[in-house]
Amino acid sequence: MEEALIIDETHVPALVLKGKIEIEKKYYVNASDSFEAAIGSDLDNWRAHLWNAYAKYLKVEYSLNINDKKYQEEIAAIIRELERANESFKKSGKKEVGARANILYYLGYFYYKNKALFAAKEKLALRYFVWVTQYPYYPLEQIT
Repeated sequence: MEEALIIDETHVPALVLKGKIEIEKKYYVNASDSFEAAIGSDLDNWRAHLWNAYAKYLKVEYSLNINDKKYQEEIAAIIRELERANESFKKSGKKEVGARANILYYLGYFYYKNKALFAAKEKLALRYFVWVTQYPYYPLEQIT
């Protein structure tokens, strides 16, 4: 990864891998910086958006109090990042049902944390629809 970034500091797979390693080290700000660099090189990289939202979430959970105004502002920023991941995924034309279902699940979760219950319900219902239209005979307990 480091050699790839020496050759090309905008190499998206290496930047995403670097961000994942930073998450493992619990360096959430550095991880987010790596994912944002990847996004800067490829605006439509839905995986980088998704991982960036996760890094931001971990930073918020471990550094802010849930009752702080800043906490809710950060949750709103995470929702915007996930919406970008969702749009990028749709534009990509990928057929990875599990990935789309996960993005929608996280959107529902964060809308719920932001007290936007209607939006949360909408995203979670869409997640269910995406999943069952692809796998109508898949056991329901596997997607909950």
